[in-house]
Amino acid sequence: MNTMGTGSELHAVRWGRGANVGPDGGAPLRVAVACEARHQFQAQPAGLVTALLRRGAEVLDAVDGLWGSDVVVARGRSEAVIETLELAEARGLPTVNTSGGVRNVVDKAVMHERLSRAAVPMPESWIGGWPALAFELADVTHPLVVKPVKGDNCRDVHVVPNGAALAKLAFPYDDAIVQRYLPNAGFDDAAISEKARGEWGSCAGVALARAAGGVVTYLDGKAPRFNRIPGERPLGLIAAGPTLRPRLLEAFIAAR
Repeated sequence: MNTMGTGSELHAVRWGRGANVGPDGGAPLRVAVACEARHQFQAQPAGLVTALLRRGAEVLDAVDGLWGSDVVVARGRSEAVIETLELAEARGLPTVNTSGGVRNVVDKAVMHERLSRAAVPMPESWIGGWPALAFELADVTHPLVVKPVKGDNCRDVHVVPNGAALAKLAFPYDDAIVQRYLPNAGFDDAAISEKARGEWGSCAGVALARAAGGVVTYLDGKAPRFNRIPGERPLGLIAAGPTLRPRLLEAFIAAR
């Protein structure tokens, strides 16, 4: 089965130590960070660690310092991170976020079930093993979106025109969620955000817009980049069809 990709293992690092005493004069707070290797140089958890150290905390890595910590903070959603959170919770340590919360985000089948119970409107959906699910839907005549049940970072999200194309899709996962693709009403849709967005808060939307034939850029016209070095600030985003996007961008720049 395909995993979440390279860099999902926990990264062991000595983050640092703040003051010898906490702000109240007692022992400093000891925070263990469960961080995947792929995230170690990103703005988070670096920003969190810097803020904690300034406030006198001692920041440990969860590989070696779990049992000496007061709280565990996760950066990532790999199985290694989730298992670390489960271990900490079993020992009574508070965790941010909880292992269950992270699993619910990772597992689209669980998320689909929770949304269904909450009566949240969703497209017609099918969940099952691959490629059996693809063959089951081979006679579907409308467009479909397919995603790995436990995919990560927007990888392997595909839009296909029909079930026949779905059955021919090279999909390197054991399980999939397939949903009916709902096209727009025949005109160009667009979304513009002036607010700077965190890269991993926007990557899913970027992937879906691109899969649907849209174009997404920053407000300076450049394509979004992910895994940026710390200190590089994202801009707002504009997403639209290839004909409408440049006109909207031009109008937006002129109006500023």
